[in-house]
Amino acid sequence: WCRYRDVDDRPRGDLLGFLGALATQWHLADRFIVGYSGNRGRAHALGIVLAAAERLRHRLEIVFLIGEGNQKESLQQESSHRGLANVLFKPYQPRERLKYSLTLPDVHLVSLKPSLEGLIVPSKFYSSIAAGGSSINLRSR
Repeated sequence: WCRYRDVDDRPRGDLLGFLGALATQWHLADRFIVGYSGNRGRAHALGIVLAAAERLRHRLEIVFLIGEGNQKESLQQESSHRGLANVLFKPYQPRERLKYSLTLPDVHLVSLKPSLEGLIVPSKFYSSIAAGGSSINLRSR
């Protein structure tokens, strides 16, 4: 879940000044951003995210933005091993900046390990829709 007041659901056009500054700071201006924000926990199937980044590595305008979690180190190592220059890792963002970092992606990825499907709903889904964004839900069936 997410606290609605911590997210900004205004249209992206209304936030361009803030988003532009963040995109510039993170070197993401004029890129299509696929976001995987927040915790990368044990319940999340993230190998598929790196597989997607690998398949799209030739599309220089697409970048995968990934947040924190217990899989961070292994994902960074695997991303480096595969030579994925289109994957960017960022730490947890301060609460006052969260509204912009959640609104920055053009689309959010939501994943869950197949063994947990039907048992829980990833909280990333709620934060992506609270931010007024689109999501791609990665699932086994």
